[in-house]
Amino acid sequence: MSYFPFFVEIGQKRCLVVGGGTVAFRKIEKLLPFGVEITVVSPSFCAEIEQTEGICRIRKEFQAEDVEDMCFVIGATDCKAVNARIAAVCHAKHIPVNIVDDAERCSFFFPALVKRGAFVAGFSTGGASPLAARADGGDYPHRLCRCDRAYGCGARSREGSLCRQRKKRTGAAAYFLSCLRKKRKCIPSRNRGNRKKGGGAMKKLRVGTRKSLLSAKQTEMALAALAKAHPALETEIVPFHTRGDLILDKPLWAISNQGKGVFASEFEEMLLRDEIDIAIHSGKDLPVLLADGLEIIGVLKRDDPRDVLVMPKGKKAEACKIIGTGSLRREQCAAKVFPWAECRLIRGNIQTRLQKLKDGEYDAILLAKAGLDRMGITEADGYAFRVLSPEEFLPAACQGIIVAEGKRELSSLVGAMTHSETQYIFETERAVLRLLGADCSAPVAAFAEMEGEAIRLRAMYGEGYAEGKAPVAARLQLAAEVVGRLRK
Repeated sequence: MSYFPFFVEIGQKRCLVVGGGTVAFRKIEKLLPFGVEITVVSPSFCAEIEQTEGICRIRKEFQAEDVEDMCFVIGATDCKAVNARIAAVCHAKHIPVNIVDDAERCSFFFPALVKRGAFVAGFSTGGASPLAARADGGDYPHRLCRCDRAYGCGARSREGSLCRQRKKRTGAAAYFLSCLRKKRKCIPSRNRGNRKKGGGAMKKLRVGTRKSLLSAKQTEMALAALAKAHPALETEIVPFHTRGDLILDKPLWAISNQGKGVFASEFEEMLLRDEIDIAIHSGKDLPVLLADGLEIIGVLKRDDPRDVLVMPKGKKAEACKIIGTGSLRREQCAAKVFPWAECRLIRGNIQTRLQKLKDGEYDAILLAKAGLDRMGITEADGYAFRVLSPEEFLPAACQGIIVAEGKRELSSLVGAMTHSETQYIFETERAVLRLLGADCSAPVAAFAEMEGEAIRLRAMYGEGYAEGKAPVAARLQLAAEVVGRLRK
């Protein structure tokens, strides 16, 4: 056998499972604890898949285009011909694929897994079902589960005895365990330099944020929410000017890689270099795909998601001939709501844009209401506002949402700031962007709202518009269905 046992980061990676039966469910069940974004395609689903939260279910027959943008694929149908087709499509596109009970068509296998905290052990069965690893004489994972009490419970002598009793039967597994016990003190902890001696709490949380007054306000809000859960936690704010902040004579989509993450990409580099621990972003500024190894680990309660037409005090929208905006989405919506006006490029922070309005360079400008509210800017400051409803001016995906980005190891700490309903909304709107592959080079909007136990989603892409409603548990499937209608 020439397969090499790699351990690969699959958190937030996209996986396609083709098949809706119990075999498919077993694969899904194994993957879910690792944070995979799972899409399941099948004409029908078993009860277990129907009841599983956090996955996207699409009722249809498999098509070759279903594998696009997938990190890996699992073929788990009860039809050998369909499974063979899945394998052929994936091999042609160089996408890793696992076909159940067909080792010859697999480019990777599922091992029998044991996960205990930071330790993950995988036992290969040569392409046979992982269940085979639990047969007599080969149940290494089972024995590993029983032997792992050697870590931190004071049962070393008993466990040593257990291992010796099973030495002949467990072979390599027993040897593996003995090595782990001998080396356990040498295993390095991540971010060690920023933790107290003895593996205690983090000394100081380094928080990256843009050098703007609005970003500072948003960071204060995030840290205030975090402080409620961790009053003793020390924080250090690390401000930084991004390329998007410095280049103000071009629209976002023209700056870098079609505008993907122009305010976030440099913070991602700092996170990966361990120069900061988390970065605070406006949700709408995030790239469609985050850098490998990073996740959204905190989501604050959404503020007002609507857009606002800001004018000098006393001016009416009908008298505004020049409207400033740097967003293609806002430009397209403005053309319908204010057909008499011309949209012109405007860049800079809120204060800069408002000053240009005061100087008469524009008759009005379009801004996010959440930003105005966070800055405390009201009509009393000499402005007239026309707040635009989602019905006439669909908001950008995740507008009004503040998030924290970082490595998974901090999710339990930073996740304390998360507002669960907003997280559902955030995931749904982000799914639309991901499925569309959308960025700043296209006018795109996505707006989700909680309606009791259901979620309503409205989306725009170019001239297309679609909406739908589904239970919260089916939010990712809802996003896929809405995007499917947009593409038509």
